Amino acid sequence: MTLRFVDKALEDAYREDDFFKGLKKHRTVCLETIFLYSIFGILDWAILPEQKEICWIIRFFFVCPLLLWSYFFSFTKWYRKFRTANTFVVGLSISVGIIAMIAIAPSPGDYLYYAGLLLCSMSFYGRIPDQFISNFLSWGTFSLYLIVALLFTTPPGKVLFSNTFIYFFFNILGMLVCYSLELSRRLDYLQRFTIERQAAELKEALRKMEKERRRAEELSLQDPLTGLANRRRFFEEADREYERTLRYGRSLSIMLLDIDHFKRVNDTFGHAVGDRVLQRVSGIIAGTVRKSDLACRYGGEEFAVLLPEADPQTAQKLGERMLRSIKQSTIILGNEQVSISASMGIAGFSEAEDVPPHILLERADKILYQAKNSGRDRLCLWEDSADKVDPAGRLLPVRSANMS
Repeated sequence: MTLRFVDKALEDAYREDDFFKGLKKHRTVCLETIFLYSIFGILDWAILPEQKEICWIIRFFFVCPLLLWSYFFSFTKWYRKFRTANTFVVGLSISVGIIAMIAIAPSPGDYLYYAGLLLCSMSFYGRIPDQFISNFLSWGTFSLYLIVALLFTTPPGKVLFSNTFIYFFFNILGMLVCYSLELSRRLDYLQRFTIERQAAELKEALRKMEKERRRAEELSLQDPLTGLANRRRFFEEADREYERTLRYGRSLSIMLLDIDHFKRVNDTFGHAVGDRVLQRVSGIIAGTVRKSDLACRYGGEEFAVLLPEADPQTAQKLGERMLRSIKQSTIILGNEQVSISASMGIAGFSEAEDVPPHILLERADKILYQAKNSGRDRLCLWEDSADKVDPAGRLLPVRSANMS
């Protein structure tokens, strides 16, 4: 009776798992058998006083040293390769040792050693995980016992018959028990394997779900056309940077940029070209800002840039470079060129101020409006005195830089 999984990979995995479990069991069996073999040496002294020296030689100079060697051999790298051979040799040595003592023991002492032989076969069936090895050792021990009993002992016929009858059906029962134990081990492993596989699949599914969730979250915070952050993310980051700026006494600036005459581009060349203009401008913005900055498409042809740890003057230099790059960029349409320019408003505060992001945006929007009314293609910078207005009610920016 042999059990195997149909799936070869599963069978190999089971044998790998069973080997390491069996390794610990093998070492335990070696030590237990050494202990029992040594303890039962007392019976040799009590039952076989004339033959005790021979029995002790079998116990302490043959079987126990071999068991001790097998124990230490299991810690070497060669044990796995010679595991089956090692089990055969050790198992047979235990059997042969007991059978040898049966051969030299006078009646009724041989009956006591016969009981030890049954105990030995019980150990084969219960402690050796491989059915083939356990069956081979048990039936081999049974056959060797019959040969020795017939050739070297003179038991009454009824005694020999009863011993043979008991041993035969003991082995039949042992085979069934051995089969049941292995079936139980395999079912247990299959259950663990299934649970571990399902756990791994669930973990992978959760990982993919988390990845998709993060991706969906990123997409929800990203403008699909330009790839820049969208308005929602801009406000989330602005609030976070504002709190950090107040905590550490840093500077914070915001710039708003609007593409000049963008409606004219759409009306003249179509929305596809308008999308190309938006993508070109967003690429220039993304390539100009620092890694710590956040650029977003604020709405339509308007872009906003959050500049942590940048005072208005620093933001102005960055904005001027950005507007020059936009001015130098053109889109080729056959024999025509689409020129691009933009206007920009910048507002910010340094350590001594406390201006929330929505106020900075209002200031940047007002100063952007001034830049557009002043001829476009220029940058205007908000400062404290910018709250002054001219007689017509228009805002008077402190600084204005024309990109032409």
